[in-house]
Amino acid sequence: MNIKYIYIGVAAIAIVILVYIFILNTHTNVAVVITDPSNLPTNLQNLTLYYSGVSISMNGAHPHWFNSSYGGKIDMATLINKTEVLTEFPVSSAADVREVIIWVSGVETNILGMNVTTLFEKDISVNVSGGAGNAILISLSPSLIPIFTQNSTDFYFEPSAVAALTNYALNTTSKIQRLSNEQSLALESLTPKLYIVNGSFGVANGQQSISITVRDVSSYPATLKYVFLSGAPFSAGNNLGQGPGNGSGGGGGSRLGPNNLGVISFVVSENGTMYMVNSSSNLISGYVLSAERNITLKFNGEFAFRGGKIVLTPLSPDVYSFVVQGDNGARAASSLKYS
Repeated sequence: MNIKYIYIGVAAIAIVILVYIFILNTHTNVAVVITDPSNLPTNLQNLTLYYSGVSISMNGAHPHWFNSSYGGKIDMATLINKTEVLTEFPVSSAADVREVIIWVSGVETNILGMNVTTLFEKDISVNVSGGAGNAILISLSPSLIPIFTQNSTDFYFEPSAVAALTNYALNTTSKIQRLSNEQSLALESLTPKLYIVNGSFGVANGQQSISITVRDVSSYPATLKYVFLSGAPFSAGNNLGQGPGNGSGGGGGSRLGPNNLGVISFVVSENGTMYMVNSSSNLISGYVLSAERNITLKFNGEFAFRGGKIVLTPLSPDVYSFVVQGDNGARAASSLKYS
């Protein structure tokens, strides 16, 4: 055989090996990691999220998607101030990831000892911004909104997610790790911060009246979507069907009414007026609160459901708690005294 051709063949093989080594060295594993702040909905015993896969969108000259068909389940109650790896992608840099989608296939919820019907969107989509590192950390901050209809009580699961780049210890023996201070600060830097200026709760012109003034004290606008007014819950097992608004249907959430839950849910309209949630159709877009601005959220009307009045038992004499929830993890909580 001609020596020249042997040299050419060896050189070609060497080039292939060098290219392969270059590819290996310019790609790394980027993890998609999830956490849940310590603000799970009131009276919740279990919240399990089932997913069928994860996708990431990459920046660059030719933007494209990477998909993982690896699915599983996430027990949100175990991730309070902890993290869990969902999947890893062999991509060049976590900084090039611009969006993450978690493909949700089911949500399992237990409230006051009862498994309840939970409605949900088909995916959780979140943009990635800020920070540096080898992982994309997603904070979900879920809301569970009770929807009381004539014959049943269902719950709507809505995450309020932000995602930041952060450093993460991969290739460890455990998928669950403690949320570090660095990771917590990375998420906080992207989350709008709400402050309750003042509030009132009482009767005006024969109707229930609520007024809550909220200020955005961060540099990010916040879309305010829900207000949850809470008293003390009854025991679901002992009080089903007792009193107005509790219903008497069978199975799941159909037997769990607002008097059992001790919670009344409101949606926030585009002008700041609050409406009681009575169907999934009135889960509206919310009010966009600009940075360093105030808005006073108001409700005037009856606390009524299925032909009867809703009666909340105070947490302490005349005192109730409330939570204002918005997009991107925006949240504020305080108390109101009935007067």
